[in-house]
Amino acid sequence: MTYKAVMQSATPARFLGSYEAAATAPIFPDTLLPNMLGHSRSGALLHRQLPPACAGLRVSVVIPAKNEAANLPATLAALAAQTDLQGQPLPLGSFEVIVLANNCTDATAEVARWQAQRFPHLVLHVAELRLPAATTHVGYARRLLMDEACTRLEQVGNPRGIIASTDADTRAMPTWLAVLQAEVATGAAAVGGRIRTEITEKALLPLRRIQARDTAYRLLCARLEDLLDPNPADPWPRHHQHFGASLALTAHAYRQVGGLPEVRFLEDETLCQALHRHDLSVQHSPNVEVITSNRREGRVEVGLSWQLREWWQLWLGRSHERHLP
Repeated sequence: MTYKAVMQSATPARFLGSYEAAATAPIFPDTLLPNMLGHSRSGALLHRQLPPACAGLRVSVVIPAKNEAANLPATLAALAAQTDLQGQPLPLGSFEVIVLANNCTDATAEVARWQAQRFPHLVLHVAELRLPAATTHVGYARRLLMDEACTRLEQVGNPRGIIASTDADTRAMPTWLAVLQAEVATGAAAVGGRIRTEITEKALLPLRRIQARDTAYRLLCARLEDLLDPNPADPWPRHHQHFGASLALTAHAYRQVGGLPEVRFLEDETLCQALHRHDLSVQHSPNVEVITSNRREGRVEVGLSWQLREWWQLWLGRSHERHLP
């Protein structure tokens, strides 16, 4: 398979064409996946830095973080403020947060540990790794975390517990975890949450308009799909996103598909492909919501920051054309 064909089959429509500017992101066939949950050297080092899981653990939230000292405080504060659907704090120990600070040159780990002191009711674990050059990408870091979260849930006898992924520049809404649990309780194996981008600066309003139009188009496509070929496991109302900033699945489903494929980027997309190949639907719940940053220089070759940058360059180009004599 050619590189272009690989990227076109691996990426959602919004990222087609990215193969011109990014490294290879291969799709792993199912035959290569079953052994991916065994501890690698890096996985073993991560595991040894964490205490045993709480007996009542229901959700393990994982956050890969590389040079995120500036963004992590808001991300962790939002997780510390999680409530149930009645606005009451979630039971102590029912969820944990694991931050992996990998290959950092800033104070990411120190900032995360300070947040643990700031929010003593939040079960927060911080690990540090120096990954080899070949694996210094978000796909590998997120895989290490999700493998560990799966193991921890299984160790406390909760294979139906939830592995919940978010990013270090993302703030979960107060009921993010509660709604995730409610959706899984209705039978969902995986849930993609709605990801909204924080674009408030006046200078960036053109970017917000472009994103709003893209969102409207994709929501209309989702509605049309529901009318033409309804999926009882992913009913309307639904949205179009299943990305790492808000993506969750049960430990059982994660084990069933063999874990997160090791790719440099769009690891969330390849995971969802694996779920679909195993007839495990991803529910796109509009009630599961996070807000992420509007940065256009991100930590991965292809992702939301890449898309925002592409849209912004598109706007600047069109703006320049309008002012040509």
